[in-house]
Amino acid sequence: MKSVRNEMKVSSSLNQNEIDEIISFFNTLENPSHFNNPYWSEIVEPYKKALYVRFYEGNELSGVTTVFIRNSFCIIHFPVFVNRESLPEYIEQIAMYLKKQKFGLLTVQLHPETGIDYLTILSKKAALKNKITFDKVGWTTIVIKVGGKTLDDIFKTFSKGHKSAIKKAIKEGITTQLISNKKHLEEFSKIYDTMHHRKGLILPLPDSKSAFNKITDLDLAKIVGVFINNELAGGIVILVKKNKLLYKFGATDVKYHALPVHHLTIYKMIQYAID
Repeated sequence: MKSVRNEMKVSSSLNQNEIDEIISFFNTLENPSHFNNPYWSEIVEPYKKALYVRFYEGNELSGVTTVFIRNSFCIIHFPVFVNRESLPEYIEQIAMYLKKQKFGLLTVQLHPETGIDYLTILSKKAALKNKITFDKVGWTTIVIKVGGKTLDDIFKTFSKGHKSAIKKAIKEGITTQLISNKKHLEEFSKIYDTMHHRKGLILPLPDSKSAFNKITDLDLAKIVGVFINNELAGGIVILVKKNKLLYKFGATDVKYHALPVHHLTIYKMIQYAID
């Protein structure tokens, strides 16, 4: 494999020009990862410290990733590089930097469809022994390809139970709409927090109200509200990139758990992607 000549920059914070450079870089890519968007770092990993890593080749930004650190353990989610074949050398540089800084194991979470066996390539490097692992799970549960399909085509692929749930939601008068006003965002935040507290879970968003407002103010994603009799019953947060949608967060008011709230919401988002 051809050696990559590059410059690696690592920082614990970014100025606005550096953030703008990264966002512009993402806009040129087909599949940028929001985990490496500086605006998302405190939302996706609020309990970890972020290190922002940028690679340059010929003064041009060629790769971006955020290393999230807790105690001495580090994780990278879906590193973004112009040339995927360069990933082993980039990851090696990151791992060696973290080693010099006395950090522990580095986990690299890759897209499940990544075809190259990076683990085999990097495991041959003695300096990285027991310093790096790879993971392809935990990013999404299902991928629905909507290109060239109608909403009816997608609906026909659903299970009988999902079809019935969507029909029931429509019959019950459940509606959906994009929400952005402060009142609805605060209501959604309360529903989100209450749902997690009721289940005894650690809040993925320790300050969901602030996070939802930031997502809306910076247009980082779309927040879809679910309404029953004009009352907000829940919602989901969807990232939109060209014709791709990614479900990120969701919550339902406990008093409406008997109704198929999110079945209809996700169905409507599929319609949004097709349209």
